[in-house]
Amino acid sequence: MSEWQAKLKSFLGQAAGKILVWSLIAIAGLSALGAVGAVTAYLLITPRTFNLAKIEAENRIPGIIFYDAHGDILATRGANHGDDITIKELPDYLPKAFIATEDRRFYSHFGVDPRGLLRAVWADLRAHRFVQGGSTITQQLARNLFLSNDKKLGRKLREMLYAVWLERHLTKNQILELYLNRIYFGAGTYGVDAASRFYFSKPAKNVSLAEAALLAGLPKAPTKLSPTTEKGLSSAQARARFVLANMLEAKYISNDAFADARAHPAAAADHPVGVQYYLDYVYELLAELTQNNPKGKEDLVVETTLDARLQRKAEAAIAAIFCNPK
Repeated sequence: MSEWQAKLKSFLGQAAGKILVWSLIAIAGLSALGAVGAVTAYLLITPRTFNLAKIEAENRIPGIIFYDAHGDILATRGANHGDDITIKELPDYLPKAFIATEDRRFYSHFGVDPRGLLRAVWADLRAHRFVQGGSTITQQLARNLFLSNDKKLGRKLREMLYAVWLERHLTKNQILELYLNRIYFGAGTYGVDAASRFYFSKPAKNVSLAEAALLAGLPKAPTKLSPTTEKGLSSAQARARFVLANMLEAKYISNDAFADARAHPAAAADHPVGVQYYLDYVYELLAELTQNNPKGKEDLVVETTLDARLQRKAEAAIAAIFCNPK
């Protein structure tokens, strides 16, 4: 090697070393600046005090719930929130169905899951559109409590900050309970108990594994997956099979339980068609009956005298006459 070649090699080596050092300094500086920016944004966006009751009251959407003569839900108008439940009241597999599908690392992250977020970003880049949100259960709760459902970057960043804020003030089980009590399941139902009563005519504490899997699949696309229509039921059952596979992979259920739930998929209970005409009549009476009551954030509960069981039998008898004339 000639002298000039040796000098050139030495110069390039020194330059590469300097570039590496300055690159590391730049990365460290940008990281520090990003950390300062994140802390500043957190302090500006998140509230200084935590009052869960106030937060719930301010964001609650009131609705009307109609019950029949037996105390079963006939229908809802507006939002149907149902009863708040605790994890201890639910079968073990119900909350696990949501964790397995929505947020497998729920009990280990700090409100935001970097691995899940990177995976979602990569999927979105490959598809050239939003196909995965990467939101944890805590982020979904933050969105439900404080934000809208738009997919803008600013909303996503605020969602992350609120998620970290919630994790500072609540335990994991409290977050999971709030999530299960507030998530939207379609047909105006908010919360797993309201959804269970509407779709299966039973409280959430009594659902089977197959029913739990169907419920856990609904939040992804409540309208498209609605089990009250033939097409929606097929899609909902396919989604439920996906949930069951996730639960098996996470070792939340046994092979036998998985096979049994797949072999006996859940289906929504029948809702009498004629009831809607009756409820339209009752709904018109409500304006007069409630005119002296102040409007608030609580659901309006309407107990009717209609016997939905007899209504179903009557509709079935009429259908049999017209569909099978002698």
